[in-house]
Amino acid sequence: MMKKTAVLVVAAVAMLATACKNNKETGNGGKSDSGKTAAVSLTPEAERDLKIFRKAWEMADPYTAIYALNSYLMVDSTNLGIKDTLAKLYVETNQPIAALVIIKDYLKQKPTDTAMLVLNVKLAQAMGQPEKSADASKTLMSLFPEELTYKLNYAHSLLMSNSTALEGEKLLKEILDDPRSLQQKTAYNTVENGRQVSKEMSIKVGALMLLGEAYGANGDLDKGEQYFRDVLKVDPKFSPAAEAILQIKKMRR
Repeated sequence: MMKKTAVLVVAAVAMLATACKNNKETGNGGKSDSGKTAAVSLTPEAERDLKIFRKAWEMADPYTAIYALNSYLMVDSTNLGIKDTLAKLYVETNQPIAALVIIKDYLKQKPTDTAMLVLNVKLAQAMGQPEKSADASKTLMSLFPEELTYKLNYAHSLLMSNSTALEGEKLLKEILDDPRSLQQKTAYNTVENGRQVSKEMSIKVGALMLLGEAYGANGDLDKGEQYFRDVLKVDPKFSPAAEAILQIKKMRR
């Protein structure tokens, strides 16, 4: 099946700096299961790591920053703020496998963190790891059953594996039958003037595009083209569908 390229996010500096300074994060948003705040006493080595990190951040040196944060986690292994930033630094430096490892560890502590689950889905889909993206998407679906974007992501993940592709197709057709699919929006990536930009499309358009891509990738160009034409019936200005139709025409020559 055809895969989509994920939008890679950049680390949030302000939140990171606060987390580094306070250094009181645990697996439950800064509190232990008993409800008491769990503080960590900084060792000289940990203080050194934070200084190295801050200097690296000021110098726009993400690799040294990554080294410092990994070293810091050896002292304070439950710091969610540090893990959040480390995962995003790995993404920024094009190390998605390392990012997924940190995200997995993060979600063990905070399994319902929406932003981290979404990042997990995007990275896993981009890396061709449908099981990981499906698991995260399924969690998001259970947290937000009214949001079709997570159902769409789950269907996308299912389409990526031959063993679950039919289930993914069935789910996409369920989405198309849902009247909310025209009102609800989801993000997609496109290229304009040589630059990748993020835009919004309706869930219905997203489902039709996934079906068109899936059939096209499997060699059924006629059915793939029909789905892309259905996209243009919903949104006549949706250029990715028009471009996909042109590609199919070239393939037929």
